[in-house]
Amino acid sequence: MTDTRKNSLQLMETLVSRYAAFEPVDPAASASSNGKDVVSLYPTSRHIVDSQLLTGATGSLGVHLLHRLLSNSPGDDHNVICLVRAKNDISARERVLQILSARELKVDEERIVVLAADVTKDHLGLSMENYAGLVNTVATVIHVSLTCVSLFG
Repeated sequence: MTDTRKNSLQLMETLVSRYAAFEPVDPAASASSNGKDVVSLYPTSRHIVDSQLLTGATGSLGVHLLHRLLSNSPGDDHNVICLVRAKNDISARERVLQILSARELKVDEERIVVLAADVTKDHLGLSMENYAGLVNTVATVIHVSLTCVSLFG
């Protein structure tokens, strides 16, 4: 392994260690910033699966976060849902698996759900069915993608 690759890996591990420690949030014990009762946003009939949504999974930091999330949370009932800029879900998944392989990061691929998305669009560019699925299953959102904005129109 080259020194540059070692330094890059060490930097990513440092960033992941620093920013990947998330405290559990109890919606019933919290109040939103606008003063509304957060409990009303989380009705008791809502079934929350312990899934996490990750943007930026194909980037340097995102791929290490994906690896850490899956490594630190073993179990079949915990998935990480990755939103990836791509033409379709198949090519989005291939991108994620390719970058994991290139970084030599081993994970249980069955626990990764990859959706082609665009975070700049309504409903994240997802079908209403997929968007509704996210709303009902995601417990944590980790947004580390870079949004590409054209400066020239």
